[in-house]
This record gives sequence, C-alpha cells and structure tokens, in this order.
Amino acid sequence: FIKEKKELKKVILQDRIKTTLQIQNATLNHNHITLIDDIDYSTAIFIELAIGELSQVLINILNNAKDALIYNQIENPWIKLSLESNETTVLITIEDNAGGVPENIIPHIFEPYFTTKDKNLGTGLGLYMTYKIIVDSMQGDLKVENMRVELNNKTYIGAKFEIILDLEQKEEWVTTNTSGWKGEDPPCIQGLITNSTRKGDRDETAIRLAAYYTNFCYDREKARDKITSWHSHIEQG
Repeated sequence: FIKEKKELKKVILQDRIKTTLQIQNATLNHNHITLIDDIDYSTAIFIELAIGELSQVLINILNNAKDALIYNQIENPWIKLSLESNETTVLITIEDNAGGVPENIIPHIFEPYFTTKDKNLGTGLGLYMTYKIIVDSMQGDLKVENMRVELNNKTYIGAKFEIILDLEQKEEWVTTNTSGWKGEDPPCIQGLITNSTRKGDRDETAIRLAAYYTNFCYDREKARDKITSWHSHIEQG
C-alpha cells in the first residue's frame, strides 16, 4: 500500500472521490445500501496526491461501513459522504447508520490485526492500512467517533470517520517546525540525517527543511538537491 517513492500529481479532489464512488456503487446497490453523496462538485478543490492512495482509503472505509450494515442487518441502510474545506485543509467525512462502534473498541480500531469480524471475514488490516496511508504517507489525520444524526425526521446512530488533509504546505509552517525541532521525524528524514556526510557536517534543520519541501521524501533525489542548495545558501550567507 505504501510505496517508498511516489509520484505526486495535482488533481481535483472531487474527481478522485467521484471515481471511487463509481467503483463502489455496484456493490452498495447490490446490498441495497443507499449512498448519500453530499459533496459540492461545483467548486474544484485542488490537492497534490499520490494517485491511488486516497481511493484505497475511501474504499477501505466504505467497505467497513458496508460490512457493518450487512452484519447488523440494518433497516434502510445508508452511507453518507461530505466534504468541507478552507484555505489550508480539507475534511472528508464518511458516516453510516450501522449502529456505531463499541466505545471500548474505538481506541484499538486502527491497530494491526484488530477486528471484530468473524475470522473468515476480516484480517484486521483494512483500517490499519487506511490509517498508515493517511497519517504516515499523506501526512494527514484520521479520526473515528460515534454520532447521532437526524435524517428525514428520523434519528440514526452510526460511525463517523473524518479524514483531514493539508491542501498546501506553507513555507512558514515548515520553517517554524524545523527550527528547534521537537517530535519524531518520519523514517525518510531520519535516513537523510543519518546518511548526510557532506563536508562532515549534519545540519539537521537543513535536511528537515529539504524533506518537508519535497513532501517527506517522496522523491529522495530532489530532496538531496534541496539539501545541497540549502548548504550552498548557508555558506554564501
């Protein structure tokens, strides 16, 4: 699911979501599950993605909702998608009326091999890989909670998944978070720091800055070019 080297493309987010929903429509219709598409397609939202990652995430969450609706034999089952955005972030919400997730399970739902399904139906890897893609690869966030929602004058209980993604990485954010860095570096940055031997120094701030500018080392060669340029800038300054 997560490749070390990726090709990022600027795409219209709604187009990627729509394509995924078209793929899932047949299986949802077959199981008499209503798909409520509450996404505004009139104003394009542009985002840089590794093609296929977001689709895989949405498919995993949609399949999880579908399985819960079928297993719980929900009357009038539905899954709802919505989309919100501002200048810097986008929020994709996926809700269902499958009855929700037991509260004692929510803290473990993204752990590997954790599943409440019959052993013949689930491996416990779907939501784990979904979390890894969103958090580790796409540098976003993934949350789940139970919710009550009013729809057509009826109250439903279900699960709500929220996918939060950055639309654009701001230079000031990068600079702030690479100077006096606190926190754990992604593995690719750790590797760049370890392997940086140019002139015998290891300017960790420069390496982190370069890695962030290249979206956490999706392109390692480009990251190294940025590091060299940054060193030259420091030397000339």
